[in-house]
Amino acid sequence: MSDSVTILRQEFPALGLVLGFATPQERSTYADLLLLWIEINRARSSAETLIAAARITWWRDAMAEGKPEGVPLASNLLNHQRITPAQYADVLTRIIDLTLQQSPEEAVQLAFGDVFAQAFDCEAIDAGHILHALKTSLGGHAVSGGDGIKNKATLPKTLRLIHWLCEKPSRLHYPEERLLLAISMLCASFEV
Repeated sequence: MSDSVTILRQEFPALGLVLGFATPQERSTYADLLLLWIEINRARSSAETLIAAARITWWRDAMAEGKPEGVPLASNLLNHQRITPAQYADVLTRIIDLTLQQSPEEAVQLAFGDVFAQAFDCEAIDAGHILHALKTSLGGHAVSGGDGIKNKATLPKTLRLIHWLCEKPSRLHYPEERLLLAISMLCASFEV
């Protein structure tokens, strides 16, 4: 099993900091799901819709068939007890359909929220809105208010802190722009 926590910390240090607020048992699940989310968004960034759908189809088939084909992230995902391969396949099938239909970005993020809801017993729509906020912020745009989140207080602290990161996109540019982000995040963890 690859250390997805380390990979996420290297690829997105600000998201890596957020993992410190998850329980030790949940950290690898958060990291794996966020890394899958990144992979799906990278696939969707293709200029060709069919190529994007084909890339996501690989993930769907790997999950549905339980055959990670030597891809460490796929192996990790299949080892999580709270999400079945069929649940991954269902969500990824919906994302493939949304991709082929060229649906709005928000619809895709809301669909992916189901995976977080299954893993962490939270509202799928609220988790999806957090992911949409993250995607928006990674594009350099600040999010405001609840952004469609109905009950932020019931979300796991880790997801609430991801939303906090999104309120100021520069927070995602840790450590380049926000050297003291860890201290700010610690203070924010008492408020979110």
